[in-house]
Parts: sequence; C-alpha cells; structure tokens
Amino acid sequence: METRIFRSQNKARLLQALYLGLALFLALAGSGGMLRVLPEVNQTFGGFVWVYDTYGGLSVASEIPSHWPGLEQGLRGADRILAIDGQDPMGFPLVYENKRVGETTAYLLERGSKQLTVLVPVSRFTAERFFQFYGILFLTGLSCLLAGYVLIRDPQEQALRLLAFMLLAIASAAFYHGYSGSVHRFYYNQPALLLLWVPSYPIASALLIHFTLIFFPRSILLLQRHPWLVRLPYSGALAVMLFYWATFLPGGGSFRNSAFYTFLATLAIAALISLVCPLVGLLRPGREGRSWAQVLGVAWVLGAVLVFGICIVPNFIQGTPGIVGEFLIPLSIIYPVLFVYGVKLSQSAIPRQVKQEEQRALSVVRESPARREVPTSEVDPLTRREREVLHLLALGLKDREIAETLLISEGTAHKHVENIRAKLGVRSRTAAVAEARRRGLL
Repeated sequence: METRIFRSQNKARLLQALYLGLALFLALAGSGGMLRVLPEVNQTFGGFVWVYDTYGGLSVASEIPSHWPGLEQGLRGADRILAIDGQDPMGFPLVYENKRVGETTAYLLERGSKQLTVLVPVSRFTAERFFQFYGILFLTGLSCLLAGYVLIRDPQEQALRLLAFMLLAIASAAFYHGYSGSVHRFYYNQPALLLLWVPSYPIASALLIHFTLIFFPRSILLLQRHPWLVRLPYSGALAVMLFYWATFLPGGGSFRNSAFYTFLATLAIAALISLVCPLVGLLRPGREGRSWAQVLGVAWVLGAVLVFGICIVPNFIQGTPGIVGEFLIPLSIIYPVLFVYGVKLSQSAIPRQVKQEEQRALSVVRESPARREVPTSEVDPLTRREREVLHLLALGLKDREIAETLLISEGTAHKHVENIRAKLGVRSRTAAVAEARRRGLL
C-alpha cells in the first residue's frame, strides 16, 4: 500500500514539475510580447490597433477602449481597412512616420456590405494606452499562473490539478495578446498565434469538461463503464486545433471563419456543461457535492459576466467593448485569485461539515448504554470486501488509494464506500468510521 501511495505522490510531483515548466515558458513568452510592444510607446499611431490575418487582411482590433481617438471618430472593432489616405493599407507605418500628432488620416473601411470613409487624427501611443491594451492582460496571465500554482500544490486532488492546467491555458491566451496587433510598425507573428492562442481555448474547454465529469463521486462509475468519455473532450480539442491549424496551409484560409465558429461551439459546450453540473450538484443531498457546485457555479457566473460584459454584448451594440468592459477588464487580474479563494474556502468548509457529523455520531455513542446489546445483523451487516474497504477508510485512504490497494477499479471502491455508508446509516466517510467503531467493527 505504501508503494502505491508513493507512486501516486510521484505522479503528482511530475505533474507539478510539468506545470512549473509550462508556466515558466509562458511567463517568458508573455514577457517577450511586452518587450516587443515597449518600443512603440511614445510613437505616433492611428488611435487604434491594427490586426492582420493572412486571409482577411488588415482590420481594427476588437478590444480597443471606447475613449481612444479611433473609436471616438467612428471606427469599430473588426472593421476591415481597405485603404489609408488612398494607399495600400500595408503602408500605414510610413503614413504615421510622416505625420505629426493631430493631423488627419483617412481610412476606407469595409463594414459588413458597406464601404465608408472615416477621418481620424494621428495621436501618440502613450504608456497609459500601452497598459490599457497590453499590460492588463499580461498581468492577468501572471495572475492565472500564480493561481494555478496554488491549486497544483495539492498532491491529492485531481480536480484541483485540472483547474490549475485550465488556468494555464487561459494564461496562454492572455500572453498571446502581446504578440497581437500593430501600433506604429507592422507586426505579425504566426508561430505565436499557432502555439499560444490556437491551443488555449480548446484545451481549456476540454479540461473544464473533464473536471465536470469527475465533479461528482457517482460519475466515477459512469467513467469506469465508459472510459471513452474522458478521452472524448481531449480528442475533440485536438480535432479543433488541427482544423484551425489547417486553415493556415495553402488554400485553407477560406475555412478560417468556420474554424473560428468551431472554437465558439467548443467553448459553448464546455460552458453549458459547467453551468448544468452546479445546478445538478445543488440538488444533490450530499454536502460535498453542494459545496463544490456552489464554487463552480459562482466561478461560472463571474466568468460569464466578464466575457459578456467585456466582449460579446458591447460588440453587438457598438462593434467594440464599451465602458462596462473597461471597468470589468481590470477585474480579470484578480479573478483567478478570487476563484482559488473560493475553491480553498470550499475545501476548508467540507472537513468542518464532516467533523460535525462525526461529533454527532460520537454523541450517540456517549448517550447509549455502555454495554448495549446489538443484534448480530446490526453488528456486522457488511460483506467481506466492504470490511476490507472499511479498514482502509479508517486509515484515511481515498477511493483512488483504496482501489490501488485492493486492485479494484476506483468506481468499485467508491461503490463499496457508498454501501458502507448506507448500511451504517451515516452521511460521511468519517461518520462511517465512528459508527463502525461503536458497533465493534474496527
């Protein structure tokens, strides 16, 4: 048994080392993105950030604050730019180089099926604007890495490890922002797009789905009968990434919109599952399930508010994130920390609830006659295998460790624990051990 536990701890250490290695790589990559943009500070620019796509050409970035000059003069996020001062838009660096702050620049835009011209004065890309567009998301990535490190340090909780790697994927998307967009000079980094941004959302979605599959103890039985359920979200994530990567091959650009919609569908499925599971968990009688459900439910609501407030709703209304988004974007820095606080608070609350049940069970022992006669069927209602599981429970082993010790599946171990609790008439594992001692089973 000690050897099996050691192997489990060794696996946890390997995952921690993997997390730290990936986190270090992402932190260095994010820092490189910031160093890339720093020379742009105090340079002239058009009052917005350009984004480039090998298929769609140049367009206006969608995350620009509404008070920037470009948006104040009528530009909208995702507007495709056809010309600048009547010239090829790829020549915008030379246009900005030859203009002073305040001089007007004419942009020919394609917005839906319409073409229009918008005049925008040249302005200066200040340090404040650098922080608004790039710095906040860089700090968000660092916050995700730190929050994930707090979660990955727990060697016993698979659920926490999944959440840690999910935060790692979100950090990857945040750090990619430093490689996205052109300010004064043209810049496009396709490797960063393919390695940092494309995998981030599918992997985060797969990890979230995996987390919900192990969210409730009873789902372990389902996973035991159908192990493909665990592989399915990761296979889907790989398929989505391969599809998106394929759009960068010759002739694949015309499918990029379809690939992007597949991205959105993947996120929607993961979000739906993560919304349904807390609702089901709140209806479960088990306190542990309700506690975890409340944590995930609150996290989902906060995340939905951030996403919809920053991106989706303002883009539908005016084509770019609105003033609500500008207030919510800084919250993304502390959101991972709040999420970890909620998880840790839940973990500390569950043992307190179990301890209360144990105290109630012990109080029954104290109030009972010292040498109470108990019928044989009540003394030992357990099977031989259930008695073996009970002794391992008394040692503090979890379902996974019980399964490894008895050479059975984790689902079978959990089923034995459920049967023990039902036969002894208690609601927690600790209370089951206390009741078994009262009956002389231990």
